[in-house]
Amino acid sequence: MNRVQEIEDQLKAVATEERAVFEKKYLKSELRFLGAPVPACRKAAKVFWKANKEIGRQDLLEFFDEMWQTDTHELRTVSIAVLSHLVDRLGSQDLPWLRDRIEDAAGWAHVDWLAADIVGEILRAEPDQYVLMDAWAEDECFWVRRAAMLSMLRPLREGSLEQWPRFTRYASEMVDEKEFFIRKTIGWVIRETSKKHPEVAAGYLLEISKNASGLTLREGMKHLQADVQAQIKAR
Repeated sequence: MNRVQEIEDQLKAVATEERAVFEKKYLKSELRFLGAPVPACRKAAKVFWKANKEIGRQDLLEFFDEMWQTDTHELRTVSIAVLSHLVDRLGSQDLPWLRDRIEDAAGWAHVDWLAADIVGEILRAEPDQYVLMDAWAEDECFWVRRAAMLSMLRPLREGSLEQWPRFTRYASEMVDEKEFFIRKTIGWVIRETSKKHPEVAAGYLLEISKNASGLTLREGMKHLQADVQAQIKAR
């Protein structure tokens, strides 16, 4: 039995048809769904990781693509979880490969995980390579544009403002977009930044308030004080 089939069998053992139908509808996805819960996917990934801690970069990428090419939601979830355990095997040379998987994912459940946990961690290890996100921020695919912003989510959430000027440059270029997932992302990253730097987040929201969508503003100011929210709303 090959490794992909072995993992699929593990997941099928805890899957239900009801969950498969619900998640496919909820995620509005064209992928095949087994109906296995996320904790089961994470457990399968952990088992694989523990058994393959010495796996090399090329073998890791090949395993990911074997799982990805099944077009099965849960197997793709496992593949991303495995990457998150072994992201230190990857580097900026793998960003074009990741960009293609993000475009192919075409859904927030996998795009966001790839962007924040995989691309983001690669860039934190190689901060001089954040410049590569400039092209992503102008990509034709809005999921790739979303990923460019989410690549900075975790450091901003943790309080580092080093990439804030880059994020706001991207956000300002996209603030007029009608795409829901772009509007949501701008607000989301601002909201996470506001947890450690409310004054910085508020200042930027005031700057873009006349052009930003209501969705962006609502998301961005969720954690700000009521008087600051009122000021932003009044602009």
